[in-house]
Amino acid sequence: MLRVLRDDPSRVEALRALQRAAGQTGAAAIADVCADIRSLFDGVAAPEREGLTTWTHFAHNKQALRGSRSPLLKALALTWTGARPLFRRNLREFGVLGTQRITPLSNRPLGNVLRDVVAVLDADAEVFAVTDDIPFRWVSSTTPALLVAEVVELEETHLRVRLARALELAKPESLLLITRPEAEARTLIDGLWAAFGPAEAVKEVERAAARFAGDLWRTLPPRDQNTIRELFAEESRPSFDRAWEEARRRAACGALMVNGNVADTARGLCVDEPSLVGHALDTAHGFRAACAASGPLRTLFRMAFSDAYVAARGRLI
Repeated sequence: MLRVLRDDPSRVEALRALQRAAGQTGAAAIADVCADIRSLFDGVAAPEREGLTTWTHFAHNKQALRGSRSPLLKALALTWTGARPLFRRNLREFGVLGTQRITPLSNRPLGNVLRDVVAVLDADAEVFAVTDDIPFRWVSSTTPALLVAEVVELEETHLRVRLARALELAKPESLLLITRPEAEARTLIDGLWAAFGPAEAVKEVERAAARFAGDLWRTLPPRDQNTIRELFAEESRPSFDRAWEEARRRAACGALMVNGNVADTARGLCVDEPSLVGHALDTAHGFRAACAASGPLRTLFRMAFSDAYVAARGRLI
């Protein structure tokens, strides 16, 4: 049944059956995970485990929990770090001052949560509290920046989950996807393919992407260019849709690594994840529908059933 749920986490009857079997066989950690997820829609009380929201030991298990990045995300990370002048924006354009920066030492809710997030994730983006109607904005400044609307901090609901997800999306492999309009991001990926894919790739893309390929040839260091060529050597033509989906799936996993509680992380994911707009998890039918609609949500539950997560959770029982 565990294999079934790793393949399809929406199988509610399998989830219930696995909890019963785990309870009968003494597999306490698996039973704990099942109860956590069922608390979303079955009226089951979520287990209360001391230390569940301070999973700093996950810092040693990141690779096992999330897996490695795809060649395309690796190429995007190299593109940001190696060709930063092509994408760099100034925070002044957004009306942001240095005095608005939040650090893990800031004596306010956002600072306290940021301290927990950076203890688990390699989060390098600078965080700024701003007055805005949009909860989060990402800026490709010299050091990537995350602008958090003050209303997000005031509400505090799911703040840990939402901040962890947002900071994951501010990492180099996702930054160029989250900071550009979709059409520009598609052109960027096509330009990468034209520049460093097979020789005929430049003929497969639109004129704007071909021009951008020239910018990349002039800007990226030769070592980074060679690395991207190697990454693309065994790849079919890269896709914005696949890259964006992978970035959001990894962000969902990062949120669970920080928060620990599966049900609470899933609820927090529903606030900002585009594929979960209009979905609720409080009934079995809604849970199934949300899983069917959202790759990041399915990835979150698959991570909860992974050997690494179950083992880590077992240490708290």
